[in-house]
Amino acid sequence: TNNMATVAAAVLTLSVTQQVDVNIVPGGVVGRSSEGYVSFNFDWHLNTEPGWDHNASIYHLNLNSKMLRSAAARLSPAVVRIGGSEEDEVIYDVADNGCEGYNLSSSQFCLSMKRWKEISEFTTSTKTDLVFGLNAMSGREGRDPKKPLNLSNHKQFLQYTVDNNIPVYGFELGNELPQVPADVMAKDMNNLRALVDSIYDKAPNGVSKPILIGPDQNPNAGYLNDWLPQVVNAINATTYHNYVAEGNNPKIASEILTPEYLDKGPQQIIGDMEAYEKHAKPHGIEVWAGEIAACWHSGQQNVTNRFIGTFWYADALAARVLTSTSRFCRQAMIGGYYELLDKSNYPEKDYYPNPDMFIAVLFHDLMGPNALNTTSNGTGTLRHYAHCNNNKVVLLLENIDNSTTFSVTVPGLSSGDEYLLTAPSLSSQVMDLNGSPLLPTSEGLFPTMKGKSVTFPSSTITLHPLSILFLTTNMHC
Repeated sequence: TNNMATVAAAVLTLSVTQQVDVNIVPGGVVGRSSEGYVSFNFDWHLNTEPGWDHNASIYHLNLNSKMLRSAAARLSPAVVRIGGSEEDEVIYDVADNGCEGYNLSSSQFCLSMKRWKEISEFTTSTKTDLVFGLNAMSGREGRDPKKPLNLSNHKQFLQYTVDNNIPVYGFELGNELPQVPADVMAKDMNNLRALVDSIYDKAPNGVSKPILIGPDQNPNAGYLNDWLPQVVNAINATTYHNYVAEGNNPKIASEILTPEYLDKGPQQIIGDMEAYEKHAKPHGIEVWAGEIAACWHSGQQNVTNRFIGTFWYADALAARVLTSTSRFCRQAMIGGYYELLDKSNYPEKDYYPNPDMFIAVLFHDLMGPNALNTTSNGTGTLRHYAHCNNNKVVLLLENIDNSTTFSVTVPGLSSGDEYLLTAPSLSSQVMDLNGSPLLPTSEGLFPTMKGKSVTFPSSTITLHPLSILFLTTNMHC
């Protein structure tokens, strides 16, 4: 917080102005995401874990929250991914006997079919796509990672899901399990594909077969190069998890607003993307960021849930589209110190949108799936991205410098609708849009956000220190 106070104080000093040209490179789309790109996760973490002590687990979570439902619906057709490390503890209580016969470390890891239906009702009513991570450890003899996975509980669960017409967009298998050899996990995934096919091929008309997604690991190119060739006929999407740094690192607040920090995430996945391009893309398989946040270990209080964290999130969303990542599953909607909706610090009964929630909705609403290439003669502290949406260029510009105002010239720009994001301080939980604070509605719902019509007589944008600009422009693409 002291670091942030120092940075915020610097904004009050007289800033210098730097002239920068940003050009959109001819040649069309260079990266493509999907309509439901901006997605989010729920997790199974127990209340005993720091940052998760407000019933943030999907086991306890208040799925009837007005704010949660209105926020989730604003991201439709987002993926709602339910997963995390504890998914490999969860048993599916199809027999309705409290998971009798299973040695559970917590009763929270016994999923009742009542709760399963409540989860389905949430995703159906918010018009989001349910992706559910299946247990890839409890079915192994002695939880030995080298033993094959017994899918008997999975079979019961899948059959119940079909019989009760519970729509599932996709299933994952296991979460961050590099200890399971690639050839063993490949056989498990192929067995799961056969099981899904056998059950869903007999399903009534109108029941859609779920896609399969994996392997849900941190960047591990060697594993992917072994695993992917063995599962190309089983999976529909491959995933990587991408966390830049450790949440307990006391330097995060001073490092997160540096080009090096913002560039690190994309650099971490280069090997994974090369494996994807070689083995999976030729088969029409998508690539997803299955879990992604500015730092692991549940983020960092007063950083990843405050205005200072929005620069990483907006930049990361744009940067992953350039890699043609189809889904960006933010960890997490509720829980930890990286949550999009805050409960732990809000005195009222419902959740409260953190600044990143507004970034998610603006990116979803404005940017579209098609990324264009941009170049600049400026420094790395001016971040610049362009998308093509409805045949118009949309710009995302970030000034992460605390003392430099950028005068940005964009050839062809004459007018547009701007969404300028600022805050009273970097540690603020309330962010301003075009000078007005972004707050829930009086009914406790997620608010609407409107742009401001502006003209640029000299094709030049003035971007002050520590600000983010979404700009829908007059320029065709």
